[in-house]
Amino acid sequence: MKAGEQTCILKPANGLKVRKINGQHLAAEGEPVRMSAYWLRRLKEGSCIKVQKAKSAKKENP
Repeated sequence: MKAGEQTCILKPANGLKVRKINGQHLAAEGEPVRMSAYWLRRLKEGSCIKVQKAKSAKKENP
């Protein structure tokens, strides 16, 4: 996995308030973020947890 190529839904761990790169707080219920070195560090330090991999924007053919 290369940082920046994947989108995941992250949420703060244990009621923490985690700042996004733009300075706002990550939503307590989780929100999709584009994975980058910043978010990989937050995951490694345990300040946020991965809820699930965000769904791709690709449409499937019926």
